[in-house]
Amino acid sequence: MRTEGLLSALLVLAILLAAVLVVTATPPPSTPYIIHGNVFYKNGTACKNPTVSITNVNNSNEWTAKTSASYNYYELTLANGTDLNVSEVLQFYVTSPDGEQSKVLNHAVTETEVNNGGLFNFNITLEAPPGTPFIIYGWVNYNNGIACNGSTVNITNKNTSMHWHAETNASYNYYQLILDATNVSAGDVLEFNVSDGTQSNTTNHSVTQSEINNGGLFNFNLTLPTPAEAPVVESITVTPDESAAEEGVQINPIPGANKTVNISAVVSDPNGWDDINTVVAVITGPYTVADSPVTLNLVSHDTKTAIFNGTFNMSFYYANGTYTVNVTATDMSNLTGSNSTTFDYQTAIALELDTNIINFSSNGPINPGEMREVLGDENMSTLNNATIRNIGNVIIDVYVSGTNMTSNGNVIANNNIGVRIDNIPGEQNYYDMSVERFFDVNMPAGELSLENVDFKLFVPYGTPQGDYSGTITLTAVQS
Repeated sequence: MRTEGLLSALLVLAILLAAVLVVTATPPPSTPYIIHGNVFYKNGTACKNPTVSITNVNNSNEWTAKTSASYNYYELTLANGTDLNVSEVLQFYVTSPDGEQSKVLNHAVTETEVNNGGLFNFNITLEAPPGTPFIIYGWVNYNNGIACNGSTVNITNKNTSMHWHAETNASYNYYQLILDATNVSAGDVLEFNVSDGTQSNTTNHSVTQSEINNGGLFNFNLTLPTPAEAPVVESITVTPDESAAEEGVQINPIPGANKTVNISAVVSDPNGWDDINTVVAVITGPYTVADSPVTLNLVSHDTKTAIFNGTFNMSFYYANGTYTVNVTATDMSNLTGSNSTTFDYQTAIALELDTNIINFSSNGPINPGEMREVLGDENMSTLNNATIRNIGNVIIDVYVSGTNMTSNGNVIANNNIGVRIDNIPGEQNYYDMSVERFFDVNMPAGELSLENVDFKLFVPYGTPQGDYSGTITLTAVQS
């Protein structure tokens, strides 16, 4: 056996064996370590297109994850054993697209993650940077566009129940509230409650990310219902005006009767004519007007204006002077508007005699040399007994005059005719009608201001037979 050949074979085998051992000691290829997740703002809304930087604190390698402008998802693929190893620390630095919000956090790689192939659904929530203001401001108006100055504006974050009172001013309709950005997040619902002390209104607003990014909610105007406005009595017309030449309205009494006076009022209401509930006139003056107050009734209308008419009576004995007509309109909200005008009730001097015949021969013919009386009373229904009545509105006295009595050319002189009124104390005698006589009776104005009038006739001796007649005139004068 040749030993040289055997040695050669053995050497070859040793070389081959060494080669095998070298191959076995080569390390296996790296396995992927995938990191992915989503980025949110603190209120839970998506932070789209964030910037996610990841640094291996142990080896200082740094990477930027893939993101998208349309999503809040991020992803990064690393190599286990090359880029990182178990227990090494990955530091995440995440910022919002505008760079206003950011967050830094560390994560230690675990063996389980390496075995599973990565760090999955590692979500990150940003927080608003401290000290960043969030400003809310706007104006408060009524529905009709009129500014509501000095309103009260309360704002509540319904997601956190935080509550604030906005700044307002009695001279302006502007309101403002300055918050810290940590008080408000995108998606939070802000409740605005505004009041003018009488009316209120509530408005909700959902905060957007754009508002967070811009630093506030600007020009957020609030509206209150248009307040109920009182009606306006624009004009009042009183008729009849019986003296156009004189300033103002002049009304003449009707002696012994009532004078009907008309009122016409033009009333407007900003809330519409049908908001006018009642229109009432109150008449005041030197004498109490029995018909006051007077309800005025609707005659016609347009959108916001209506005409109301009514009447009342002025009795003949109401005192003369200036009377005021005050018209008040009340709407459905019990708001009122008033206006007034006046009229002058003129003086009436008048009397009424309940009969137009004094018959001295009612009890039979009168003989010459005989005297006959016809006594009066204070009863306007006994027509053969003379009664006078004050049918004006001032205190009156009476003048009485009489003519001669004649019959077929024969005369009984008027000095044979006597008159007396009210049996005036100290003046019990008749006054003959030879001249006009004044009677200071001071008859007051009033519905039943009555006095008796007595008449006496003496037929002189030698008076021819006949039917004699004459005239007696009673004239009222202001006392």
